[in-house]
Amino acid sequence: MEASEAVRRIFWRHRWLIVVLTLVPVMLVAPWRLAQPVTYAATADVQAQAAAPDADTQVLAILSKVTALATSPQLVGSAITQAKAGRNPLYVARHEVSATSLGSSAVVAVTVTDPSRPVAVRLARSLAALIVTALNTVGEQPSAELATLSRQRAQLVAARDSLVSKLAKAQARNESATSAAVQGLITQLAGVEAQLSANQAAVQQILSASSANQGAGILADPSTAKATSRHVAVYSALAALLGLVIALLIATIRELVRPTIGGPAAGARELSLVLLGSASTGGGERPMTDPELPLRLDLAAQRLDARTLVLTGPVPAAQLSILAAHLDGMVPAIHRPSGGNGAGPAGSRLSGVTALTAFSPAADGSRGDAEPNGASHGQPGSLTVTALSDLTLRSCPASPALVLVLPAFAPRTALDQAVDLGVTTGWPMLGVIGIRRRRGRRRSAPGKPGTAGAARSPATAAGTEETPASPADVPAAEPRASQVDSTL
Repeated sequence: MEASEAVRRIFWRHRWLIVVLTLVPVMLVAPWRLAQPVTYAATADVQAQAAAPDADTQVLAILSKVTALATSPQLVGSAITQAKAGRNPLYVARHEVSATSLGSSAVVAVTVTDPSRPVAVRLARSLAALIVTALNTVGEQPSAELATLSRQRAQLVAARDSLVSKLAKAQARNESATSAAVQGLITQLAGVEAQLSANQAAVQQILSASSANQGAGILADPSTAKATSRHVAVYSALAALLGLVIALLIATIRELVRPTIGGPAAGARELSLVLLGSASTGGGERPMTDPELPLRLDLAAQRLDARTLVLTGPVPAAQLSILAAHLDGMVPAIHRPSGGNGAGPAGSRLSGVTALTAFSPAADGSRGDAEPNGASHGQPGSLTVTALSDLTLRSCPASPALVLVLPAFAPRTALDQAVDLGVTTGWPMLGVIGIRRRRGRRRSAPGKPGTAGAARSPATAAGTEETPASPADVPAAEPRASQVDSTL
């Protein structure tokens, strides 16, 4: 399947579905977002600590700490009480408070949104002050740990002094340094010294962390609140994208369940046939065909030595009968040599010339004896066009051939049915006619009812005026190939 055919089957066939499912969500989401109340955002810049962070992980840790404090329902409730706002602390903490880190610094922007501009400013100020107080309070917690480490240090110093005194007494008694008692005292003294070093390192770490955590403050207090965007365009774009995806999914599933043909030309290619032309029906008017369609039908019928063209296809029987009657009145009679029915594919044709009465006036006046449908159906060699639904069980068409009539996006099963019909009847396939439904009623020109333009004869083309024929008179006369309306 070609890419153009796939686009035509998926997009063009379901264009209205795609348009509707794309625009309807936008028409629903845009008014909904516009109906949302306007909210105002106030932002306060809070410095979380005095020392600058050393790495990005520390920045994330600072942001996490400030976010946890800013979204704490207890802290938010205290801020609401101070601001006298009368809001729900749990809702405000979950939906109206956010924190954003400013680059790689220790500064965090705390934003509070509220439908009231003054309330948003007061809440942002109160919450920022409470966050700073909480951050500075966190620096006072290691005092208990420092006291514990100080007591441990005192005990270790006393143990070290006791061991040093014992070693001094051992030296006074002239004990050997290699004795077991002296070696035990030395080992205990080394362990006490190691514990004193670890205690000192722990104290330094707590002091450095405590000094780093201290120094939090407010860098910028909000003086006003800005109106926040309701994101109408963003939500509308997302709704349109969702509708487009759903529409394409529906179109794809529909094509998988009921495959169609991209057009009459695609159907002709699949059957290895030729597209003879197109016709349009509807509007309660006569069908309109391509100017060269009757001539192509005539030439194709001569190639297969066919005298009866049977129209079939996935088209309503009424429209197929109307089109067949219209083409039957336009296709000229074929006068073949009287020696046979043209059984041979080439021996029964006129070499190099198509002998059509519509192209050259008959000298014996046979045109005046033509039947009302425009072809001498009683004469041998005449060409007849009929619909498959108009045939009866007892009718025996002479030298029949099938002509497949395909509308746009016809079901693919129509091709299989046409092939099965040809195999069942043994009738050859002549070609494909594309049919389209006429959308509007075309206005006829003044003095020329029922046609889009005047059918002109060779004499008219040379400058001689002819009286235009009415719709009732057009099928009565045998039309010439040059008399086919340019718009049919």
